[in-house]
Amino acid sequence: EDGSASIEDDKKNILTRMATDMKCGGSDEACLSLSLQRANAALHAYFSLAAWSSAVNEGIVEDFDRERPGTISLPTVLAQDTLRQRLTLSLAYSSCVRDRDLHV
Repeated sequence: EDGSASIEDDKKNILTRMATDMKCGGSDEACLSLSLQRANAALHAYFSLAAWSSAVNEGIVEDFDRERPGTISLPTVLAQDTLRQRLTLSLAYSSCVRDRDLHV
């Protein structure tokens, strides 16, 4: 929602559409807020899954950001995607998988 678009009306139209497609029973602002929250959670989960295998190999699944220790836990990020119904994750080429690397 903080990003930009090459055509500003595109951004406005996308955000308006997200708010109207969300049937949350509240105001347009509340619906947009909920829709953005869900979209951000799904996007963050997508990136956490993409990084998971590398994080397993480096032993940083639960503490992913080395510059800001304790701020990013991949399982926590994934768990915030509350609408996710399925998960496929391959760690076939990971060198060292521990039980705690798979706990969400």
